[in-house]
Amino acid sequence: MRKTVQYLVLLTTSLMMMSCASESDLPYDLAPLADSGANDTFIETRTATQVTSGLKVLPETLEMGEVSSDYVEGSFTISVIGTEPVEIKSVKHMCCGAVTVKPELAGKTILPNKPIDVVMAVNKRKFGEFSAIAQVTSSPGIPVNLVMNMNFSKLLDIGPEEILEKAVLGESIETAVTAQYLRKEDEEPLELIQDKSDFGIFKPVSVSKKSARFVRHPDETEQSWRDTIEIKLAAKDPMPLGMHQSHLLLKWNNNLSPTKLPARIDILHVVKPRVRLLFVGAVSPGQILTREISLIVHDKDAKYPNIDSIKAVPDDVVNVNDESNNENISVTITAPSETGRFSADVTIDFEGDLPDLVIPVSGIVK
Repeated sequence: MRKTVQYLVLLTTSLMMMSCASESDLPYDLAPLADSGANDTFIETRTATQVTSGLKVLPETLEMGEVSSDYVEGSFTISVIGTEPVEIKSVKHMCCGAVTVKPELAGKTILPNKPIDVVMAVNKRKFGEFSAIAQVTSSPGIPVNLVMNMNFSKLLDIGPEEILEKAVLGESIETAVTAQYLRKEDEEPLELIQDKSDFGIFKPVSVSKKSARFVRHPDETEQSWRDTIEIKLAAKDPMPLGMHQSHLLLKWNNNLSPTKLPARIDILHVVKPRVRLLFVGAVSPGQILTREISLIVHDKDAKYPNIDSIKAVPDDVVNVNDESNNENISVTITAPSETGRFSADVTIDFEGDLPDLVIPVSGIVK
């Protein structure tokens, strides 16, 4: 009897001590998870390797490496340990909505041998190493964590990724490039540091800059700045007809890698035929056809340039009719006697300095 009383006293004392214990005295896996970023350091030390029952998360930690975007997604698989279904009670994310888990897990029951795939997304701009964590609480079982580590690199966005411009012969060629850079508060603002030769076939017309504070979430204490630079460019020299390929090299401060932008400039004739190729289809040997080729000026308010002469080669296949004028070219096509594909060219010579315009003609003799 005496031993029984001593045992009850000892048990009562132990229970009283446990009820008075602080959170720091509790077993590590049972300590509560904070909802805000105040205990981010505490949260980040918890990993899925501590799970011994209930739910299991794979991978235990997802290493994303270096990322240069402020939106990152990672995939996890959650499965049941044991033979009993497990109900998910809640999911707590760190950083006030910057971390989300899809699909919604709270209230969902996971069955044995039927794992589910989830995606954790991070929508938060930070610099350097960062751990995103979402804690899943279930019954039965102890909480498990989805952990995704990443290293945010400096972010420099350039647009467009390729310069594509069209211009009519003799017109000025202008384009623009915009750079946006997200940086720390104590970092130097974005600057162009280059020679004029780096612009290739272009020359800078103007460079405008602006900076503004960048805050995505109210809990962020680290100040970020977004720099925007707009570079307006023009072609250095007049370009002849055809497609011209070059590149633009942009050099930056802050040890950023240079940006190489490809450029393609298409210089068009003042006049264009309504059809680039006159194809008459299948014809019989010796068959004679009459066709008209309409000409269009790119500028609808401009006058049609005067035609000096029109030549067709070979002239035994194509002949230019007398009723041709500055807007319409009339030709007579005589199919060769031999079967197979045939071709010819109609060349229009304009008055002044305009280059010739060549219109291919083809067909098939059957």
